Amino acid sequence: AWCYAENLPNNGELYGKLYNWFAVIDNRGLAPEGYVIPSKNDWDALINKLGGIVDVNSKLKSTAGWTNSNNSSGNNESGFAAMPGGYRNGDSYDFRSVKGKAYWWSSTSFNDNEAYTFGATNDENKAYAYHDSKFCGFSVRCIKK
Repeated sequence: AWCYAENLPNNGELYGKLYNWFAVIDNRGLAPEGYVIPSKNDWDALINKLGGIVDVNSKLKSTAGWTNSNNSSGNNESGFAAMPGGYRNGDSYDFRSVKGKAYWWSSTSFNDNEAYTFGATNDENKAYAYHDSKFCGFSVRCIKK
């Protein structure tokens, strides 16, 4: 399943879609041919390449579009151009943190109910490695095989 942030189609242009984890692992393939959804190990490798979890956030974030009291858009040093599409809660199905946070699925399951995710926030330079409910709606980034 997928949706636009806040169920607004205009948000699709800016932030893309939010997917549940079942779409990520669907055998029909969410990623285009020649690409895959990154595993937890792929995310860990990216984080390490960019200097570690503490310094990675600004390097991933786009130079505009992030809002908070500190106006903390990133420098996009990595070219990743992360946009803050927020997420859809898996329990209540409400939307949270649009313009303030970004979360991406990995293709790696944590347990029967949760899978690994990676996140960036508007209010600090540290990024986060998580595991969360497979029913949540998060963004997806693909990488070349």
